[in-house]
Amino acid sequence: MSIVLDEFCYRHWDNPKYHGARITTMTKDEFIEHVRKYIAENGGFDKCSVEGYAPFCRHIFIPNPTDACVDAVKITPEIEPLIKSGYCARRDDELPVLCRWVCAQDIPGGIPKANVLDLIFYNHEQLVAEAKDMNLQLQPGDWDWGLISIKGQDKPGEIPMQPITAMRNALGRQYGGSSVPIDEAKYRASAEYWNKYVSVQ
Repeated sequence: MSIVLDEFCYRHWDNPKYHGARITTMTKDEFIEHVRKYIAENGGFDKCSVEGYAPFCRHIFIPNPTDACVDAVKITPEIEPLIKSGYCARRDDELPVLCRWVCAQDIPGGIPKANVLDLIFYNHEQLVAEAKDMNLQLQPGDWDWGLISIKGQDKPGEIPMQPITAMRNALGRQYGGSSVPIDEAKYRASAEYWNKYVSVQ
């Protein structure tokens, strides 16, 4: 199985205003080569990846080789009054959705460095479909999986997708979603989790 770094993932390096994990200690090329090496040393893509929210999505959890910090922190009495909200889009052609976050500089003691990176992959077919619907450019060549997002966290295992992300994914691809219907049980579990945690910007 061959992998590439999808352009949607460039935000972790190139967008200083990106709300998730930022990487400054490895270049994009260095990072994707590190991931390829990790996959090769751990039995290949199928063996070291786990199923995501849809058949076209897989996760690989690797020890954090970068300076990326965690994407979310637990809501404490000190954090709660710092929470902000607003309508956000991850790129210009997406519909903005209501988000909430706490600013990194406001967190007492700073943001913890992530112990683990959750690497989120979409398969070639899904990324071709999204590129067509949203007029995006795909990476050239014959590859199987594209790395679309990186999440910093303190331990392995998939953190529940935020409820608003599940709603956005249920939209058509032309609006920035993936056309995957909401799973009620997963949505309720997500709401329970995200009542206790908040994203960091």
